[in-house]
Amino acid sequence: SCLILAKAYAELNLDGLVYFGEHFRTATALMLIGTLSLFWSASGFFILLVQRLRGVYFKGLAMFTMRQISAKVNTAFVSLWAVTVLLFFSIVVFSTGFSLAMVFSDQLEENTQFDASIRASLMTLDTSDMEAVPSEQYGGEDEKAAAIEETKAQRNEICRLWQENGGSTAAYLKSLIPDWDERVTNSAQVDTWLANDLTNKQLADACGFTLDQIGSDESSNMADEGVQYVSLSQFNAARQLAGEKPTELAADEYLVDNTVDKSAKYAQALGQKGRTITVDGHELTASGQVVSQSLQVSSMSCLLAVLVVPDELAADRFAAGDLPYLSELNVNLASDSQEQAMKDMMAEYGKAAPPSEELAEKGWTYDSRPWPVSYYDTSESVVADSMGLTLLLVYLALYIGFIFLMTTAAVLSVQQLSEVADSIPRYRLLAQLGCDRGMVLRSLRTQVGIYFGAPLLVAGCHSACAISVLYENLLSIWGASAVASTLAVGVALVIAVYAIYLVSTYLVARSAVASGAGKGLLA
Repeated sequence: SCLILAKAYAELNLDGLVYFGEHFRTATALMLIGTLSLFWSASGFFILLVQRLRGVYFKGLAMFTMRQISAKVNTAFVSLWAVTVLLFFSIVVFSTGFSLAMVFSDQLEENTQFDASIRASLMTLDTSDMEAVPSEQYGGEDEKAAAIEETKAQRNEICRLWQENGGSTAAYLKSLIPDWDERVTNSAQVDTWLANDLTNKQLADACGFTLDQIGSDESSNMADEGVQYVSLSQFNAARQLAGEKPTELAADEYLVDNTVDKSAKYAQALGQKGRTITVDGHELTASGQVVSQSLQVSSMSCLLAVLVVPDELAADRFAAGDLPYLSELNVNLASDSQEQAMKDMMAEYGKAAPPSEELAEKGWTYDSRPWPVSYYDTSESVVADSMGLTLLLVYLALYIGFIFLMTTAAVLSVQQLSEVADSIPRYRLLAQLGCDRGMVLRSLRTQVGIYFGAPLLVAGCHSACAISVLYENLLSIWGASAVASTLAVGVALVIAVYAIYLVSTYLVARSAVASGAGKGLLA
């Protein structure tokens, strides 16, 4: 049974709980089989083991206690198996759901410091990725060449508009939306550039980290992508818009902006004072500053050790005619209704950039373009979506997990009390043979403790494996510090509820034994 469960844990680690593939199905089947066979065989095995320990087996009422437990498990191993599976499900759902709900709530304020973010996804204009894609995916070599030429033409047009407007999204939108100044009180643009001569993998290796350790995948495109950086003036403009004080850097210094908990140690190493790196031909030295400043409205923290560098680097890229990887225009609106204000403003923008038929059918009022507007997020919508997701997670954690937990504990309690009622004659006989109250109640405590503890122990092992896999594949993005505490709270609540049922069951069983066996005999 233990070998089967070990194989189940190994299979689960291969596939994870994020992808419900072949390994997950195999792990589930092996877990069910291994748990059932464990309870089927455990009672006989432990009886045999304790019998070999003669100093234990013949001490007090150990012989009676072990026989009682063995009889219960032998007749109720299927129900114990079902209880363990439900308890395992309850622990995982309750603890992870509770953890995610708390993490989302904690990050919400940090990620909604602006009224709205207008996002331009200039990364879609990169034709190098298109050239690496097989022609079959485009329907043939001619179709691929046509798609590449179309993207290049679009890029040239975007470059022209970008240069004409000085790279300012606000300036271009202001020319298309006559009452822009009445709608927008303040704005701050943040352009994210990719370094041409320093990749993420190179920088991580130089700091003694792997990409897996900082929240990315060694095999992902991020490994070969250039390091992301933003200019100091734009960074400070965003901080001021968020109500924070600006920061200062010398002409050859950089600082690190990181909002992802998992990459916090990497950010500290990268920003260690005196560290020297070369970015786009400029040698820069770390100022020792590592900050956590969100640069856009989003549902979760997403800045993974972004460099804040002197304005000269971005100015050189602009002068060379390059385009940033991503451009965010953060705005504060005059209207209190952020979502409606943005809808009205984008409808006005849509007069100059009308949506395609496909987008219009989906309810869009403007054309989604690489620049100046691909899409937008408002704090109002992010908060509403986050609250909806939080409520869903709380529902899953508290309702499903909690109800299953109480159901399993109640089933164990009823089974134990039923067994105690059937065993009253045995306790009466023990009293008549001269067993004192303490001996009988110690035996009863041991029985109740083992009967409740065995499913919890097995379910706890299953849950530890499942939660560790979930952490590696899903929860780790928020970092150990953000998740561990809430996971611990969730597990503690599960154990507390379970312990209440255990203690209540023992107290009722003790009362039944005391009255059934005769108070005089057990005095």
